[in-house]
Amino acid sequence: MKLNEAILAVLRYLHNGGIADTWLLSPTSGTFTVNSGEISLDGDFEAGDWIVIADGKKRHSGIYLLEAPEENATPQLFALKNGTGEESPFDGNITFTGTVYRLNVPFGFIDLCKEIRDYMLSDDGKPNSLISESIINSYKWTRATDADGKPLGWKDLFSDRLPPFVMWNSVQI
Repeated sequence: MKLNEAILAVLRYLHNGGIADTWLLSPTSGTFTVNSGEISLDGDFEAGDWIVIADGKKRHSGIYLLEAPEENATPQLFALKNGTGEESPFDGNITFTGTVYRLNVPFGFIDLCKEIRDYMLSDDGKPNSLISESIINSYKWTRATDADGKPLGWKDLFSDRLPPFVMWNSVQI
């Protein structure tokens, strides 16, 4: 799982399918072209910003990390990445009409999403995880389940850390 997928999963869980409008800054609307993974953006965007692309047809909507442009590129040209250091999720030339927002998430949110992603990718994050219980100098292994016997997931294990990030207004992406 890529970091941008984890961020989107957490945001959708917290916001019922959208992103809090108070977390979206510097909207830029128009027609955009992504050429070999690079996009030109006017406005208050910097390398290291997470952005939300809201494509009118939802073909390219999602969350992306802006990385520094290649040397000698125009200042408004950024490489779109998924937050894992891998190549851009876009190949070739893509043109779309929509809005691009700078994602202004609260302090600690991206780090929490990294922890959730790492948990989901670990053996502990698999639905058949086992937990140990000490019983007089020995261990008993049981499945990590909730009160209904369902396997624990990231939503259960991180539930105490999610409330500070709950927002009520949202913009669908």
